[in-house]
Amino acid sequence: MPKLNQIAVYVIGALAMAGCASSVRNEGPPPAVQPVLSVQDGLTAEGMYRLGRYYEGQARYDLAINAYREAIRRDPLMVQGYTALGTSLAAQQRYDEAIREFQAAVVFAPPNAAHLPITLGTHTFSAARPNMQSRRGPAWFK
Repeated sequence: MPKLNQIAVYVIGALAMAGCASSVRNEGPPPAVQPVLSVQDGLTAEGMYRLGRYYEGQARYDLAINAYREAIRRDPLMVQGYTALGTSLAAQQRYDEAIREFQAAVVFAPPNAAHLPITLGTHTFSAARPNMQSRRGPAWFK
């Protein structure tokens, strides 16, 4: 009986191997993979913005600033690009440049942009610029 079990194992194994190896070929084209991100001349504005966020997360602010500026160049109405650029500039204590970028974000924001962080980095600026008159809203830009 044990010899019969051993033969059965060999037969089942041979059948399983034969089932996996097929001589039938697919004559059609191979399956296509569709791109997730359209790339034109490098990255899109959104791609450059994401690259800037990546660099900013690593505290590589010079690279983040360059990526954000390129994102804005590719899409001048990208509000989040202006706010991110302002944040990276503020992290390098380049406050006057940062304020200009935050002002641009306010200008280009849609009228119903309640989601836009209107504080615009006031927590960063409040510690760095003691001469700020107010910590609320864009009035302190002046």
